[in-house]
Amino acid sequence: MKRLNWNSLNRSDFPEKTCITIGVFDGIHIGHKKLFEKVLSESRKQKMSPGLVTFSDSIFEMFKSTEKPLQSLEERLAAAEKMGFEFCILIDFTREIAATDGIEFLNVLKETCNLSFLVEGEDFRLGDGGKTGKTEIENFCAGNGIGVSFIPPVIFEGQRVSSTLIRKLIKNGDVKTAEYLLS
Repeated sequence: MKRLNWNSLNRSDFPEKTCITIGVFDGIHIGHKKLFEKVLSESRKQKMSPGLVTFSDSIFEMFKSTEKPLQSLEERLAAAEKMGFEFCILIDFTREIAATDGIEFLNVLKETCNLSFLVEGEDFRLGDGGKTGKTEIENFCAGNGIGVSFIPPVIFEGQRVSSTLIRKLIKNGDVKTAEYLLS
């Protein structure tokens, strides 16, 4: 899998069409896998190169979070590569990135990475303060000829699968269920 840095993206690094998902993906759980499966199936169906945009662990440092990633960056990228992703764009999370407008961010992906299809979870938000949500993303994609798909949340035992849920399970000593969700 080709690894690219956000700060040095070059249009020549990308094929004519890409299908991308964006997220922290700090532990590849069964919810992420559904999202990844959609990226990969759309890529095959529409002959696009599948990729993901994610953050280095600097996102945890930036917010001085006591939380740590559920899996190392190398583990996460290896899992994505094994599933069939062709490229990953890594972002070092900085104040400048945090302040980027969501539409501006998507426009960089369109112009530089040949974004042709975007796949996200229904509750996905991006950009400064998370101001860019599903409606704004759909409008951007429709106005730019980009396909878009939003995946409903994956529910396990009545709860939305998330890294927060997995951390809660681990904290409560239910490592077996946490491992299952991360499998």
